[in-house]
Amino acid sequence: MRTFFKGIAILALIVTICAGGLVLYVLETRVPEIQVIASGTLPAQEDENTFRYLAQALQNGTYQGRVFSDETQISADSCTFLAASFRLKNRCLLPMEWIQVDAEPVDGDILELRDEKPHLLNARSEGDLTVNILTHNGTFPAERNIAVSYYILGTPMKTTIRVIWNGETGDRE
Repeated sequence: MRTFFKGIAILALIVTICAGGLVLYVLETRVPEIQVIASGTLPAQEDENTFRYLAQALQNGTYQGRVFSDETQISADSCTFLAASFRLKNRCLLPMEWIQVDAEPVDGDILELRDEKPHLLNARSEGDLTVNILTHNGTFPAERNIAVSYYILGTPMKTTIRVIWNGETGDRE
């Protein structure tokens, strides 16, 4: 009988150690690996259709995305689109849900274009996201922070990556 309880105690210890290791692994891998695939600028005049749609939506007050400025009259020759694409790698054993990429606005930013659909990244998988910012010419810094927010098991998480608009990447914070 004594040997039986000794075996149960050893089994309970092994299960506890394994569960603790699993929790530590999940905590260590909860931050995704983020890579900037591309970043660049495009004068608004070169994408006239998108600019006209956005200018009209701003003027009518019907734009559904994030608006940083209360300006309603903008012209294509004074604006630039900033675009960045990211590859996220979920290293965790749990899925990342409601993934969203947000630009941290600076002076001169007008609005942000992004995919408003909820995104899900299954465990041990990767996916791409983009963000586009309409800003005034000459007012955007060479680099800025982009926030990536998501949920794991209903817990909100957030990480930041620095994007340099000449295509190089910076450090994740």
